[in-house]
Amino acid sequence: MFGISPPRFGVCPTFIGVGALISVMGVDEASAASLSDDVRRVERAWAQVSQAVSVKRPQFLAAGEAFPWLVRVASGAECVSVGVLGARTTDFTVELFHNDLDEMKEGPGADEGVLQSVAGAVYVSRCGEKRIELAALTIRMKSPQAALEMIVAYGKRQAPSFDLIFPERAPGEVQPVQRPGAPPLVAPWAERLDMASQTLREMGAELAETIELIADFNGSVSLASLLESGCHRFVASPALVANGATQAADTDLEIQLSSGRTVRDRSYATDALVDVCVGDTERARIVLTGVPSRGKVTLLHGRWAMPPGIPQLWPSDAKAAVGESLLHRRWLSLQQEPVWEGVGGVGKTIIPMNTEPGACYLLAAGATGNVRVLRLGAQVGPRRAADRGTGESDGAALSFCTDVQRQVRVDVELFGTQAIWTGGLWKMTSVPLGQDILP
Repeated sequence: MFGISPPRFGVCPTFIGVGALISVMGVDEASAASLSDDVRRVERAWAQVSQAVSVKRPQFLAAGEAFPWLVRVASGAECVSVGVLGARTTDFTVELFHNDLDEMKEGPGADEGVLQSVAGAVYVSRCGEKRIELAALTIRMKSPQAALEMIVAYGKRQAPSFDLIFPERAPGEVQPVQRPGAPPLVAPWAERLDMASQTLREMGAELAETIELIADFNGSVSLASLLESGCHRFVASPALVANGATQAADTDLEIQLSSGRTVRDRSYATDALVDVCVGDTERARIVLTGVPSRGKVTLLHGRWAMPPGIPQLWPSDAKAAVGESLLHRRWLSLQQEPVWEGVGGVGKTIIPMNTEPGACYLLAAGATGNVRVLRLGAQVGPRRAADRGTGESDGAALSFCTDVQRQVRVDVELFGTQAIWTGGLWKMTSVPLGQDILP
């Protein structure tokens, strides 16, 4: 499909058919039934006091994914109530619609329009002119993956809250969060830059460039960049003195790739750090926010070349995903071509392989398309090595060694839609037979 050679061991992959949708999504039938029962409880309770109740089509989201939900609020009803339900362990947020962008602000109160789920549920109701806040909701998943049910009710008054319908989900009284003390002091600007540069050198990166920038009045700045094939680390470090005064900073960094992919750092920290890998040279826009107004900020750019052992014929996204997996494991040292290459689709693929006794291997794969989770496993006799994806990356990698075993069973599991994985097996080293080997 991509010009990739067949397995060099003469073994063809065996594709296992995808089972029921619930099994593929990783949601057991008992949990799905419990969630359906909860939805019916809400529907019955809301129907008693509402003019109309509508249950929307459930959505399955992975970590970091967002679902836009348009709610019809210009109806004859005085009040609109909406609810989002998942399993009790599901973690997600619901962002309310802001009609006036000028009301969006930073600092205290900036998160007033973001509702955090409690016990897997979010309930919100608005009446009168405030119904516009529910016109365009954004549901953002924080758990690895989960199914969410959505319900909306229209009536003369607000529908009952979830605390009344699900007393078992009610969190009880929550004490207000208090800051235990003053924020920790950060190192001086020059020292933070030296530490970031030293970390890049220790990780074997080339310091590609150091860019001095000045933020605008809103504390933001953006610039265009051309990223060569490989992995890149950007570190944004602001000076905390601006306009003659010392100011705190919560720097956010976002890399917008021309392919449509966006990588961001939204942590609460003075300095921001983003790692991004690209399979081929790609244009990017770098956006910094949260810097002190009119303040100085230094952007460090470190680069690792794409390991030469990753075949150039692989899809760009797959190369980038494998590069990212290797970067996070400090394995950016593949020098030789893989001894096996393969391509597969959604579902579980089991691949028996013949290997060399007393050798150690690296198995890595990257996926393209609408990817939810990619998992790898290798069974060597009674031992098993696995990389269980979390939905945060489209790549996976693991290592294993053989002793007297020749037969190794590799399995690749891909969840998603219109997704394809591309993988390879690299021989890393050999050890004398009889020596203790751990997977």
